[in-house]
Amino acid sequence: MERSAREFLDAGDAESALRILLTLLEESSDGFDYIDDSNGELGDYLDSLGVTLAEVILSLDLDEGQREDLVSDLDDLHDRLSDYGVEGLGVAMLAAQHGWGEPPREASARRAEADEEEEDEREEDEWGDDEWDESDQEWDDEDEGARARRKMTGTRLRGGAKTPRKL
Repeated sequence: MERSAREFLDAGDAESALRILLTLLEESSDGFDYIDDSNGELGDYLDSLGVTLAEVILSLDLDEGQREDLVSDLDDLHDRLSDYGVEGLGVAMLAAQHGWGEPPREASARRAEADEEEEDEREEDEWGDDEWDESDQEWDDEDEGARARRKMTGTRLRGGAKTPRKL
């Protein structure tokens, strides 16, 4: 069945490929009640269909209503299959929700990571090469209060002596 869906996708008929894969997932989810999948083969196979399904979804030109219907169908399937440990539909759900756009959580995580890297670079520029390492016993002996006072007054430790921070 998956091979048939791939053939339709390769021929440019993503809509038929989608119908085949959704039918396969629906029937398989109904069959879990009657099939012994203690070896996990069926679950693993259905997990792997998530990537193929995502590829099919991204090949479609869906309007907002179609996208919402598809997300609803996938959500129902995910709920049924996740009871059996099948979690591979997550990527297909993201494809249905966001298409080729970037999922909001990932976009905000990337922005936060970039902001954090910029802040680290600014701190490196501010402090130069005065990074703490194991050979620097001054930092080990300094208590939190002293560090906070030093930071507030703009002084830093260099070779055991306080020196004004460069501005």
